[in-house]
Amino acid sequence: MLDSKYVDRVKPDGGAKVLALAGGGARGLAHIGVIKVLERNGWKPDLITGVSMGAIIGGLYGLHASVEELEEAADLFVRDVLQKRLGLKRMLESEHRINLNWELGEVFLRLITFGWVTRSAGLIPAKTLIKLLQEFFEGKTFADLKIPFLCLASDLYSGRSVVLDSGDLAIAAAASSAIPGIFEPVTIGDRMLIDGGITANVPVPRRNNDTPHWVIAVNVLPSVHREGPFKSSVDVVVRANEIMDVRNNRTYLRWADDIIEPDVRHISMFDFDDLPSLIKKGEEAAEQYLRDLEKEATEYNSFEAKMKRLWNR
Repeated sequence: MLDSKYVDRVKPDGGAKVLALAGGGARGLAHIGVIKVLERNGWKPDLITGVSMGAIIGGLYGLHASVEELEEAADLFVRDVLQKRLGLKRMLESEHRINLNWELGEVFLRLITFGWVTRSAGLIPAKTLIKLLQEFFEGKTFADLKIPFLCLASDLYSGRSVVLDSGDLAIAAAASSAIPGIFEPVTIGDRMLIDGGITANVPVPRRNNDTPHWVIAVNVLPSVHREGPFKSSVDVVVRANEIMDVRNNRTYLRWADDIIEPDVRHISMFDFDDLPSLIKKGEEAAEQYLRDLEKEATEYNSFEAKMKRLWNR
């Protein structure tokens, strides 16, 4: 659980607006759409917290403080890094156009056959992931952020969640998004770090009644149910992790004041093929969130009054 002291640092007297961006692989790109709608309606966070893809999106938004620049960077990241350099585009456009998770499963099985996986802590070296992310974070550190940001990773030694809020942004984002087995763990100091979603997939700060803050959590794993097919062992492992994440998310979401849940349950965590559609799903969910606020306006003098209360508390 993320301690409220990290929020208190931003606004010691309370009233900080916190945007908590959950992990979820490709589904996390829906965060961009949520940010677009909130920013369009005059809401900007005082603190961004992120896990895995939420850490990458949150870090880029905190660095640029502009949803336009965020969207441009994310588009380039998906096309150049994930699809081209890491090979996802080739798998998505394969001759038979098979389910992406099935293809990844075949790759894993072949690697295991040759013993590659058992001799390595990850298919992709940590230094490769860090180098790719550094291109997008431009070598910046947490001190360069325009909007305060922190992310969570998981410590392989202690099994605990680790808060990363200083140093190189790319290294922190890499640690937070180092999916076990796919990416090699990232070493920071005496810690060996992997994907933050392993210990806390929704980075919601614990509520402190002495200094209340307002937390909007964006959850991109809203439902346990998902259609198959689950054709390979990796399909089953990925699906099992999804189920655990959905169950565990409920523990952390109870600390949020509001929850936005884009309808991306049908998207594979590795399917980065349609960024515009994922962004659109985020926009739709955020717009529905605002409509729900409007429905509650009867408890206040006007919708504008409640918006002001939420945006400026």
